[in-house]
Amino acid sequence: MLNGRENAGDSYLMLVDGKGRYSLWPADAGVPFGCSVVLSTDRRREGLEAMWSHWPSMKSVTLRKVGDPAV
Repeated sequence: MLNGRENAGDSYLMLVDGKGRYSLWPADAGVPFGCSVVLSTDRRREGLEAMWSHWPSMKSVTLRKVGDPAV
């Protein structure tokens, strides 16, 4: 089932930037400078689930401390 932000045939990219922050991005928008593609998918929900499994904390890598449970 599609939500209001999703159309049949849409493709998404899961990106990561140099600070370890993840985002879900429309594939047709192009990859922003400084980001790398981690995953490509045709399902937004799948992209969001993958993103949260890779990035359980909203903190960037530079802000995390050793011993932080989200590391």
